[in-house]
Parts: sequence; C-alpha cells; structure tokens
Amino acid sequence: MRCRHRYSEDLDFFTQRWTQALHRTLAKRITAATGFPAKLLSEQRKPRQAGVAFYNFQVSTKDLLKVDLIEDFDRLLHPVGPDGIASLDDIYLRKLRAVIGWRGKQSPTGQELSGGRQEAKDMFDLWHLSAHHVPLHEWFPAHFGREDYARLARWLQAMTRQDTGFALLDVAPGCDTKRILRHLEEQVYDRLNRVYVR
Repeated sequence: MRCRHRYSEDLDFFTQRWTQALHRTLAKRITAATGFPAKLLSEQRKPRQAGVAFYNFQVSTKDLLKVDLIEDFDRLLHPVGPDGIASLDDIYLRKLRAVIGWRGKQSPTGQELSGGRQEAKDMFDLWHLSAHHVPLHEWFPAHFGREDYARLARWLQAMTRQDTGFALLDVAPGCDTKRILRHLEEQVYDRLNRVYVR
C-alpha cells in the first residue's frame, strides 16, 4: 500500500477490463520485464462477483512474489498517479469494498453476514487509513449508503473476537490491538451509527 505502514506479501492489480486473456497477457509481460517465471495458481470468475487471478512469480529458488489481478467495478475517484499507484481515496474505497462486498450474504442458519472478507490485514489497513488519512466516519458517508453501513457494522462485529488481536499482531508486530479495535468501534458503532441510524 502507498502508506508503507505494514509489510505486504503480494501485489494487487485492479482493472475494469478483466478477462482471462488480459490477465494472462499481463503475467507474460511481468515475466518478460523481470525474468520471473509465472505460475497461475487459480482463477475465479463467478456470476455477480469480481474476476480474480492469483499468480506466483519465482523471484529466486526460494522466494515467490504473489500477484493478484482483480476485476474492479468501482470507478476511480482520482486519476492514477504517475507511478501507476491509485490515490489513498481509491485504496480506501477498494479496501472497504473488500470487507463489505457488494451485497450481504447469509450464513447457513440465515444470519446476515457482511458480504466481504474477514481478514486482519483489512482491519489494520482500515484503521491506518481512518487514523492517518481521513476518519472513517467522515469518509464513508460520501461514498456508501445505509445498506453498506449495515454490512460494515456486521463485518466489524464478526472481526472483534479474541483471535483478531493475535491476527493483527501477525500483520503488524507490536501494534496496539486494543487501540485499533477501540478506534474502529468508535468510528463504526458510535460516529457512523449517528449518520445512518436515527
């Protein structure tokens, strides 16, 4: 991520023109430019979900570079920088989309779920963006509606368990897990709740 606030094990490339041919061409170009052989690990293309291709590039005999090529449905908020990296606002948007998804899901018991993924790296990134870029309670309402807020609240509720603290320490060793959780709970349950629930 542009912030350099944690170690990342992969590179994510987003495109609104995602096709099997495009991601395979991109992988070939990366190999041509770097000399790193590519291996397609998996490709996912399900109805009403973003297409994703996961690659490993052999950097050395023991080191791999993970690269994900992801279909992007959200419009860019700002032009991509000269370095090819999206703005912090665009990263914020895609990070939130990763955790809330496009629509909610239901568990086998009928419980409403967030619709996105539940990973500690996303929690850490959202905390960092909220604490160091724009507070979540200010940024979120300009880009998301009430149903999105409900999914965000369900995501945070599912993420606030004991093992999340340990997972956060794996993502960012030495981080203050209680501070991160308190900040996000205050942003989502208190400040955003005032905006969306009256």
